[in-house]
Amino acid sequence: MRRLPVLVLLLLLAWTGAASATPQISLLTFQPGEVYWQRYGHNALLVRDAAAGAPAVYNYGLFDFGQQHFLLNFARGRMLYRVAPESLSRTLAAYRSEGRWVYEQQLALSPDQARALADFLAWNAQPEEAEYRYHYFTANCSTRVRDALDAAVGGALRAGLEGRGATTSYRQEAARMMSPLPALMLGTDFLLGPRTDRPIDRWQQAFLPEHLMAAVRDVTVVDAQGARRPLVAREGYWYTGRLPATPALAPDPRLPMALAGLVLAALLVLGRRRRGVRMTLGAGLSLIAGLLGVILALGWGLTDHDVMAANQNLLLCMPLSLLLLPVWWRRSTALGGGALTVATVVALGPVLALLLQLTPLAQGNAHWIGFWLPIHLAGLLALAIRPRS
Repeated sequence: MRRLPVLVLLLLLAWTGAASATPQISLLTFQPGEVYWQRYGHNALLVRDAAAGAPAVYNYGLFDFGQQHFLLNFARGRMLYRVAPESLSRTLAAYRSEGRWVYEQQLALSPDQARALADFLAWNAQPEEAEYRYHYFTANCSTRVRDALDAAVGGALRAGLEGRGATTSYRQEAARMMSPLPALMLGTDFLLGPRTDRPIDRWQQAFLPEHLMAAVRDVTVVDAQGARRPLVAREGYWYTGRLPATPALAPDPRLPMALAGLVLAALLVLGRRRRGVRMTLGAGLSLIAGLLGVILALGWGLTDHDVMAANQNLLLCMPLSLLLLPVWWRRSTALGGGALTVATVVALGPVLALLLQLTPLAQGNAHWIGFWLPIHLAGLLALAIRPRS
């Protein structure tokens, strides 16, 4: 019985030591996966905290297809994502099963910084605080991790990255990451407007986890003694993965798309004596162009997808193209004045887009101009000079 107070005291001391122990924080980075929503890659913050128990992986990339009005919110650009702690073992097992590498960077935070960051993450994961408004480039899983780290080190991360390395753009980075899925790459590129062509610095590039992984490696912070030290204390792979690496650059689509446009244009002109070919191809291309124009117009005017604003691809794919559908199917040779005006406007749109390429207002859509310009000019020619059927 005499030993009981001593034992209680030892237990209290051990509990106090565990509670006051400094959390160890790591940045985890995960290789891009094969599914379309995994193409940007992923990252999370790992907290090893003796006071809290098992290690926790704070993941800001959680979303739910079953969420109420998910598809409507997606279409309107009002997606809600959330953060939640997950098991380290379960996280590692999931990425290993997908063949994706997992990289850990242990951060050299001071005890106060580590404790503050661990406390922030625990607070942020509470149900009433967990959700945030998602944005592809400025508020995603990686930017939330970046901002939390930056706050923990008193803005040193932002100071070390902002204004540096402005040699790429959101459009180029998105195309590069999506390039293993060519159809999705082209579809995403078509929807992006001129805002995504502005040069971005290393701070903005950190919307991609691989860029944030590289960036923290180059940042230094000031310790309690006033000396500078690297932000990353040690790093290495948990798993090396088996998927191919993301290419450094997206393929250049200008030549193949221009050739495809010329082939379709030639079919429109040469097939004008074959009514079935002319009608099917001409009406099909007008339908595609018109529907794409409607999507662009709605995305700009009625949604929160700010990256779609002022998209110059509207000059290539006008909703007006839908008015040409009955013209392609009519039997008369005469192209009425209204129809001729519509066909002329549709054909001149790509010409204007081409001229804009010579100005500071240029959008990164030269490949789309190369595709649609010959098609619309050939369409106007085929409609204006077609023979009587």
